[in-house]
Amino acid sequence: MALKRPREEERKEAETALAKEAGAFIVDDDVYIYSPCTLSRVNESRVNCRVQAVVPPQYLATAHAQRTVRLRQLWGTDVYTDDSDLLAVLVHLGFVGLHDEPPCKPLLVTLVVCARQALYPSTTRHGLCSRAFGADHLGVSYKVEHVVQYAGDPAELEPRLSAAAGSRRCLPSVSLLPPGYPPSSLHVCFNLSNEPMFKYSLPLIADRGFEPSEWTSTRLRTEVLFLESDSRRFQLSVDASAPAPGAQSAGGGGTPPPAYDCYTFAEVLDPQTLDAEATKKAGVPLPPRHMRVLHERLDWEEIAWGRASVRIRDAAEYSLSRLQWVPATDAKLN
Repeated sequence: MALKRPREEERKEAETALAKEAGAFIVDDDVYIYSPCTLSRVNESRVNCRVQAVVPPQYLATAHAQRTVRLRQLWGTDVYTDDSDLLAVLVHLGFVGLHDEPPCKPLLVTLVVCARQALYPSTTRHGLCSRAFGADHLGVSYKVEHVVQYAGDPAELEPRLSAAAGSRRCLPSVSLLPPGYPPSSLHVCFNLSNEPMFKYSLPLIADRGFEPSEWTSTRLRTEVLFLESDSRRFQLSVDASAPAPGAQSAGGGGTPPPAYDCYTFAEVLDPQTLDAEATKKAGVPLPPRHMRVLHERLDWEEIAWGRASVRIRDAAEYSLSRLQWVPATDAKLN
């Protein structure tokens, strides 16, 4: 006779499967599965730490969301008490709409546990009024850092910015990567000129296939790659001063042309003033007056991409946090 597994073990296995479906990283069981008005992972020992919470899709249905709104189980604005209902908080912030069609996939919510606040103010957002509370709260607080829904590729959800935006239909799940890209966590952040830019990720640099037309090095013949750290912007482009591969040198003499493309890695000067419009007006790649060349006549093999940095000729390493591909206005084509 086979022994029956304990019910607690079955419940834990089901929760782990749901967390993996949502795209959570399972580390020491540190994932909370949402149930109304409980946040067991948010406590004083986790202040200033991140906690992952998974909201099952059945709780995102309109009927349940409306019941949560009627109860108004939330206290604060942006930073909420630890006994605030997570689903009510997501509605208040605009991540979940009352009239959205219920998705078929769970939500993965990253929370930051905060210390107790002196005041939890009340505001009305997206048709939901949060409650106010003072310093008498005995617990801790939390805020929502970001919300992701897995649909082939993880897509980060953005909150609606206004009550008017809350009345519009928001697609909660979307695949942001085109076919051929490896799946990754794709996030959009703001660059040094305060414009949207992709968060740096290796799949956005990697070759998209085995054909030469799908190589990143080939893509640089028609596009320029802009990279950013927290305080600097860089430009990687085909070296316009180098002759095209296979070109004949003048008079048949002199230095033979390179067998492959050469590249220039430069630092952009005053990136705060060079937004997309100013960059396009100046020309892409940027002319010498807008950049300082750090490395030139680079072979592709001399550029080593890391998880959060790029190493050039094994001599210099630059930390990276954002990237953007921009079409060249003077493309170097075969």
